[in-house]
Amino acid sequence: MKLFFLSFLLFPLFVFCQPLVKKIKNPASLDSVVYDISPETLAPSDIKFPFKEIEIIDARFDTSKIGFAFYRQPVDLDYKDFKKIRLKNGIKNALQEFYNNYYKLGLNETGNKLLIVLKKLWIDNLPDRNYFDERHDIIRNSIQDIHVKIEYYLHKNDEYYPLKRLDSIYQLTDENISNPDLKFNRNDLSFFTYTLKSLVEKNDFKMVVENIVNKKKYSFHQIDSFNNKRFVIPVLTDSNLKEGMYMTFKEFVNNSPSVTDYEFTKMGVLKVEGNATANRHYWAYYDKKGLHVRESKKVNLWRMGNTFEFFDWGEVYLKKTLLGNLFLAIPSTNGSNSSSAPGYKTRWVDLPRQIDMETGEIY
Repeated sequence: MKLFFLSFLLFPLFVFCQPLVKKIKNPASLDSVVYDISPETLAPSDIKFPFKEIEIIDARFDTSKIGFAFYRQPVDLDYKDFKKIRLKNGIKNALQEFYNNYYKLGLNETGNKLLIVLKKLWIDNLPDRNYFDERHDIIRNSIQDIHVKIEYYLHKNDEYYPLKRLDSIYQLTDENISNPDLKFNRNDLSFFTYTLKSLVEKNDFKMVVENIVNKKKYSFHQIDSFNNKRFVIPVLTDSNLKEGMYMTFKEFVNNSPSVTDYEFTKMGVLKVEGNATANRHYWAYYDKKGLHVRESKKVNLWRMGNTFEFFDWGEVYLKKTLLGNLFLAIPSTNGSNSSSAPGYKTRWVDLPRQIDMETGEIY
């Protein structure tokens, strides 16, 4: 897999710390690592599809990247060690080229096309289970999570027939990363490209296409309008955010803070209507300086596209090796008692996170 770095990176990131990021902890200020996912082989010819081409629409809240990458540091870990993950030629074009080149032998010369609408596609290299306490359908100690929400349409004669919707999490675990046949690695896109293949290979499109006769059909304009409606929410469309404390994600989305009489003491204690409530949970607050996810004199919640990003304090493992400390993609919040594990120590690090504007989940 080919790998291209933006900016003037003249030395390996695994050895030297690049002082290119401003001290302000805004994920948008991070450098980018750009992957080329052009397939080096072709899919077997017995994988057949009832269409001649695969099209992509990127309708995600943030279309600039697909996640954050991280790198080793010999001594210390810093927020500058993270990079935005991007794809060569852009996400939409990269995925179209990957699919149409890899499945070249299985695409048929018909008038049909498969349209894939991306609603969510995000690589979480440091899954933090504190954000997913209520979910019971996931593996708690995964190394990497790929969040996927897509819609499939058959494009036939300038009309679009809905085929299927998918909302799922693909998880890289110790078990499948140790499988030599799968050839997954921690710090590349091998599991990501495996996920891309699964998204099309595990569907019986032939049967679905044969049964679209009586299905409802849409125009491209209707699909595009439907996709854009998800961005029409007050926190994104209002000219100004309202000052106050958003106690829930719903209040934040609706730009409707329920608490306006509050203050933080010099010790960081929250007071609501004059009463000290140091442990009271809130989603975010907005003042004259900007948005905040925790008590701070500086802005620490930033808009990116049609979503928001921030750095969140989290605990990670450091494995002691002969060459120094190795940064493992396993947050200690996964449940292991790292303090008693020989050869390991923990470190608190600011981790880049993004908000799912549909669910309020944090990746």
